Amino acid sequence: MTPTYVENAVPNAEGLFEYFWENLPWEKRGQTPRREVFYNESGVPYTYGVAPYDRTYIPHTAWDPQVAAIKAMAEKEFGCKFEACFINGYADDHDSLQWHADDSETIDHRRPILVYSFGAEREIWVKENEAPNTEKVPYPLGNGSLFVMPPGMQQTHKHRIPKHSASCGGRVSLTFRGLL
Repeated sequence: MTPTYVENAVPNAEGLFEYFWENLPWEKRGQTPRREVFYNESGVPYTYGVAPYDRTYIPHTAWDPQVAAIKAMAEKEFGCKFEACFINGYADDHDSLQWHADDSETIDHRRPILVYSFGAEREIWVKENEAPNTEKVPYPLGNGSLFVMPPGMQQTHKHRIPKHSASCGGRVSLTFRGLL
């Protein structure tokens, strides 16, 4: 199962990065090495992680207009609905996201998960779940790019955003997913 990377998937990426960084209703929880926002048009909460580190997010149901515009573009391009968007904000090279799969029971795994990136280029690493010494494959996440995780990938692979090896600026990722 191979993800797809698309450069320059969104026009005006630099302007959108600045807009998102300054205008979204960000949450910063405890020592989490990033800030987060969750949108979901149904209002259903989303629980992420495993106890005792799990966190439940109450969604914003009134979509930010710029997030909604990218959502509409994605739905047209992929021919399916994306009811939710989890957004991460990485301030610098120290912010990260550890190995995980977006495998919540509330996600419809028959649809892809889309990651739109804005700001500083970072990498997303992908590895298979089962292989003991599985290869960790890095993919670039450039400004305005799209990373597509195909249907079913969350059941066979994990991914992460590691700390960056060099100093870098901020990054925002919009991760669209379909819900059951």
